[in-house]
Amino acid sequence: MEQETIKMLGETIGKVEEVDADEEGECIGQYARVRISIDITQPLKKIIYLEHAGGDEILILVVYERLPEICFCCGRIGHPYKECDKYEGQTKDELAYGVWMQAVQLYGKSRVNRSHERGQHGSSKPANHPTKTGYREQRGNSHPQH
Repeated sequence: MEQETIKMLGETIGKVEEVDADEEGECIGQYARVRISIDITQPLKKIIYLEHAGGDEILILVVYERLPEICFCCGRIGHPYKECDKYEGQTKDELAYGVWMQAVQLYGKSRVNRSHERGQHGSSKPANHPTKTGYREQRGNSHPQH
């Protein structure tokens, strides 16, 4: 995927500071690595959508590196889910956010936490579908589910 496309997608999350790409501006591999400044007072984005040329949508799960403590209930940084005002005794699997959003650090490089792919956390289908635009931002309680 081209660096400019990745930058446009990243801007749906926050202010893009840097896109990791090769000399030709291409992002190589299965994942695009982007440094983005975000408003930490707001819930983290879990999913963004890319509208493909034929009208089909591509669902893109957002994975974060080097996150401090994140609340799996409200998606905000700074407190555990059991201390959240919105927590009502749900199990971790019932919460809107989870460890699947965090990249795992290995030897100085990150890789995606694939626990959701091993059946511990849902598929790539969101629970509800936000309003359709060219680049859709996740809204409401859409998250991967079983």
